[in-house]
Amino acid sequence: YKLKDYFNSYLASTLCDEINASVVKNIMIDNNVSYSSKFDRVKLSKHLDNFYKFSYKDSSLGNLYKTYGKDLYNSFDNSFKGIDNKAYIKKNGNSLSLSYSSLDEYFHCGFKYYLSNLLNEKDDTFAIFVGNLFHAILSKMYNDNFDFEASYDEEVSKRELSDKEEILLNKLKKELERDIVLLREQYYNGEFRNCICEGKIEIGIKNNVSIVLKGFIDKIMLTSDNKYAYVVDYKSGNPKVNFDYLKDGLNMQLAIYMYLMNKSKDYADIFLVGCYLQKILEDDLSKDELKLDGFTFNDLNTIKLIDKTCFDKSIITGIKVKKDGSLCDSKKLFNSEYYEYVLATVEEKINEAIDGILNAEFKINPKIVKGANVSCKYCKYKDICYKKYKDSIVLSVDGDDDE
Repeated sequence: YKLKDYFNSYLASTLCDEINASVVKNIMIDNNVSYSSKFDRVKLSKHLDNFYKFSYKDSSLGNLYKTYGKDLYNSFDNSFKGIDNKAYIKKNGNSLSLSYSSLDEYFHCGFKYYLSNLLNEKDDTFAIFVGNLFHAILSKMYNDNFDFEASYDEEVSKRELSDKEEILLNKLKKELERDIVLLREQYYNGEFRNCICEGKIEIGIKNNVSIVLKGFIDKIMLTSDNKYAYVVDYKSGNPKVNFDYLKDGLNMQLAIYMYLMNKSKDYADIFLVGCYLQKILEDDLSKDELKLDGFTFNDLNTIKLIDKTCFDKSIITGIKVKKDGSLCDSKKLFNSEYYEYVLATVEEKINEAIDGILNAEFKINPKIVKGANVSCKYCKYKDICYKKYKDSIVLSVDGDDDE
């Protein structure tokens, strides 16, 4: 029996006294004697790992290798063996609820989608609590009777905090309060006075009410006459804002928001002038870092509705005005033709995901972009799938596979 671990010490079982058994300490184990061929093969694999990777040869490696060989070494098949798609469809009744996050998971890796959505493995972490808390407060900041302290205390009371969490949250509270001041300044800098926070949009796909695409947009800004709109989603960290891999289903958040706004019966007739991510909660946050980062319709008159200061220093990334009053070229500007391309591509990827999910296609297929595995870097399941490089799909900027 073990004597101790990091937390406890252990005593011999009372059965030793009952059967008059003696306890032998400091026993020497003879590695040439084995009681389990299965365990032997595990030891052989470990010793081979050390030999091939670190040139370390264990004293028992020779005997194990002579006895078992290496036929089983590195032979584990990590591929997803699949599930019965007929049983899956029968259980779910051909119904499916999709969102940006679930689509993003599916196109990053089918197996990741399976673990997160079909097995419903969900987290309840402090980070998720902080995100929900801040979104809740930001959704109220445009109310006439908004009280920051009251809103903050109400949300914090929903969780019992540890001392460490409370200290961190106090620091983040100051950053959030500063963010709200800057966001209010931006609000009065434009002509969009109607604000729908935590706006929920739900649309049916393929005329099938049982398959829906849902979106929860942090902020939908509308002009007073409801003719123009732009949408904002708050982000921490450094979100990527480009459509370089739109055909592969990656980085589709803003594209999906465009699609939802276009297909929604509530917003379809409203002209969408911009779709943005807005980075919040950074130590050195300034007005520049609170810029709207996304895609803007290529028309100076509508841009001025969002930002009156665009001739000087715009709050929108990629917006610069020439001395003659025209807009500088930018990848962050879109016209009607490109807008239609984005909508068509999103619809194509949604239908592709629906077909794949309903056919229970959940392969381990992480994506490689510019030599980096973008699917596994922050994946909480990366210790489960035992991915191999052959499982990966290498992408190029134009959306075609390199391999």
